[in-house]
Amino acid sequence: MKGEEESKEFEREERRDYKEIEEREGQIVQARKCNKFLFFIDLRIDENRKEQILFRTDDQSMNQIEWEDLWKKVKRGNKIRLSISLPTLPREQINKSFPIFQSTNFQIIQIFPNNQIFVSEPPLGSINNPNQSLSIDSKSNQNNVCLQKQSVCKYWISQGKCPQEEGKCLFQHPALQSQQLHQIERREMKRKRKMEKRESEEEGNHHNEAPSSHRSRIFARWLVNVFGKDALRRGTGVMDIAAGKGDVSSFLSGVYGIPCTMVEPNERKISKSYQRKIQKLIDNEIAEMNLHNCRNGIEAEVKLICSLLDENFTRDHQSTLSKSSILIGMHSDQATEKIVDTSISLGVPFAVVPCCVFSREGENKNRTTRDGGRVVTTEQFIQFLMEKLEPGQIQQQKLSFTGKNVVLY
Repeated sequence: MKGEEESKEFEREERRDYKEIEEREGQIVQARKCNKFLFFIDLRIDENRKEQILFRTDDQSMNQIEWEDLWKKVKRGNKIRLSISLPTLPREQINKSFPIFQSTNFQIIQIFPNNQIFVSEPPLGSINNPNQSLSIDSKSNQNNVCLQKQSVCKYWISQGKCPQEEGKCLFQHPALQSQQLHQIERREMKRKRKMEKRESEEEGNHHNEAPSSHRSRIFARWLVNVFGKDALRRGTGVMDIAAGKGDVSSFLSGVYGIPCTMVEPNERKISKSYQRKIQKLIDNEIAEMNLHNCRNGIEAEVKLICSLLDENFTRDHQSTLSKSSILIGMHSDQATEKIVDTSISLGVPFAVVPCCVFSREGENKNRTTRDGGRVVTTEQFIQFLMEKLEPGQIQQQKLSFTGKNVVLY
């Protein structure tokens, strides 16, 4: 309702036609999606000059599909070239201390390296950045910014250091205890996840994707489609590492008759209501896939070994490991890399769906990709795992559920 009212208000206001007047080249230093029909980027033209560029659909200068596709191309740090117009809504320029224009497309002329950290600048017009004439090297402007600092540097929070040169970062670097920094980090992560979830729902990115609660069912079906039931039944069957409540193993054994061995540090208590829920999903899967006779009378056994996947486990259960048809891990957290390493060393197939990176724990701090980038995101973690073998030997594929859904095998 609010969006419709704003759109009607826009139609009633005086406006000008979209007409390109000149070209711009610069680096995207900030970007923000305001609503379903408007986003902006802040473009740094040179050291002392920034401009704000609007992209919108409510004035019919762009259609919705073009606008959504363009937003997906926006990446802070990239250098772009674009043609600009005065804003179609004249009031956009009223009481603004910085230049503001409008555009409908841009061309990427230089991509910011993935292995480097780009520090976004505060949006034009914000408290931290009231105008476009801010010079990072200007001592007087630095003093003004320091007085207005309200946000803590995200790199200071997560890594305990800032990639900017001393005195050039526009955010705070407080001398806080590690526990306080962790609390701030958790709050920031929750806020970002809420924003990402809202944006993904608005963009409709998951129209053909199932909820994350169905990921075990989808992963089990994918394993059977890619490797085959007969192959998965070989030896001691599937070894499900960091199995949690054993949902994946339940689907593999209950639907396809595939024996499984679950490896989990502690036995999970499973309520009767949860068991009924899983059994109902299994029955639905059997009916949907028309698999009533797929098991051919095979008794599918599910075993549980209470242990971590560590050196002791590898030594004590080497026979079971080497006879397994495959090692799997669905969001197996710290065990993900160990699954891949163990599989490679034993020559056993694997399939993992990476999730959390734990980049600040133990030896994980030293993880780097071949291009020298530190592994701190899930995407970098996926690259790191794939680089354990030669290109093409480890493949990846997206599964049809929301959330972290890339499987490596």
